[in-house]
Amino acid sequence: MGDFMKYIEQFNNQVNSSRLYPQDSFHFQDNINLLLKTFFEQIKNPNSVLIIGAGNLSDFSLSEFLRIFNEVVLSDVDEISMLRALSYQRLSKHEHNKIVIKKVEYTGFEEHDLLTSFKERFATCLNKEKINQVLSHIFDTVTTYQFMKDQSRYYDFIYVSPIYTQLLYHQLSVLIDQLIASGYPEHLGV
Repeated sequence: MGDFMKYIEQFNNQVNSSRLYPQDSFHFQDNINLLLKTFFEQIKNPNSVLIIGAGNLSDFSLSEFLRIFNEVVLSDVDEISMLRALSYQRLSKHEHNKIVIKKVEYTGFEEHDLLTSFKERFATCLNKEKINQVLSHIFDTVTTYQFMKDQSRYYDFIYVSPIYTQLLYHQLSVLIDQLIASGYPEHLGV
């Protein structure tokens, strides 16, 4: 695992830890359950569900998924928060055996080494045209990235929990600040 992947995981863990039990969590989960029941009723023979961005399990009702599906796959880059939140759940052995934990990085930044090489890529950019070329390469790479592509047809239902896109923005902002602190010309507008 690269240094920046570790940073992504740690940052997500801090965010997930800060909101382990939000005050409106149960009301939010009740509303999600009502919405999901409509979809669940349409699934014939529900077997497996993939939850993308499970985090600390506060953005959905795990018990509702366990009630409907035989296999509940929880996925997130922050495995620690998923495991910690699971330890607070009152699950039977049967329910616990239905759960699979998968650590997944959804952006493609790790696989394509985009964060590790971020500073090096921009340090050599001496004009806006070169910056645009580097950014285009990064966006093209991320746009074509498919996480868990070998398993996408395996699930009867896929639930995407709210994912905080600003986390990636924050991580890039920190890297840009480091570039500027190391003498990168601010007027180039990275």
